[in-house]
Amino acid sequence: MGGVTSSMAAKLAFFPPNPPSYTIEIDKSSGKLKMGNVTHKYNVDVLKLCTKTGNDIIAVYVKNPKASLTLLYSHGNAADLGQMIELFDELSVHMCVNVMGYDYSGYGQSSGKPTEQNTYADIEAAYKCLLDIYGVKENEIIFYGQSVGSGPTLELALKLNGLRAMILHSAFLSGLRVMFSVKRSYWFDIYKNIDKIGNVKCPVLVIHVSNSFLVSYENYIFSVNRSLRIAFCFFIDAYWFHLTNITSSSYVDICISWAILPGEKFCIAVLRLML
Repeated sequence: MGGVTSSMAAKLAFFPPNPPSYTIEIDKSSGKLKMGNVTHKYNVDVLKLCTKTGNDIIAVYVKNPKASLTLLYSHGNAADLGQMIELFDELSVHMCVNVMGYDYSGYGQSSGKPTEQNTYADIEAAYKCLLDIYGVKENEIIFYGQSVGSGPTLELALKLNGLRAMILHSAFLSGLRVMFSVKRSYWFDIYKNIDKIGNVKCPVLVIHVSNSFLVSYENYIFSVNRSLRIAFCFFIDAYWFHLTNITSSSYVDICISWAILPGEKFCIAVLRLML
């Protein structure tokens, strides 16, 4: 029964676009990889990374010459890099950050199948690339996990002591809790985020929609407040939102000015105030 339930949770967690929204080609002039079916950008490196589970995943690195911080973005469950690249470029320009994004195994043009363990290996490969290829230091990296991306983001954040900060956007408590109203964690559950969040060592920013059908925001507040490292926790309902742990009116001012923007830009703006 446990194996069947775990398999069901995995199927609910992963929805790779089919067909993928992009192709991988070799640029004839440079010999480097580039993405097909998307607008070519000269500030973007396209990479193929080998994971410790033996899969080859596709990653992109969006460069901003003025950036001092780098965002490692783990996207949601029904997207791939072809759909995310425009957002990455906007974030890089407007927030003055470098952005590393990657496709999970079985997503886009990445090989393999999407599983919990494969996503853990996928984010480790992307993180290692930032350190080894681009020379980024751990304390210059911000993790960003959206939806299913919160799983690998939290898992790797637990292992790091010097991470600059972490953003969780529309994160869920665990795979089973998306489907069932369970009050404890079972061994066959996947992405047991609720059991991990309290042990993260870096500042954390949480953004969630208060009327999400995936997870009760009251339960989410309870889970994240178990951690003393939570710096911000806010919930958006259309254009209305509530902020907790706010001690300065400047935070409210910046939130109001960014309220009409997509969630990613909103929480990046607030995060920059706390660093």
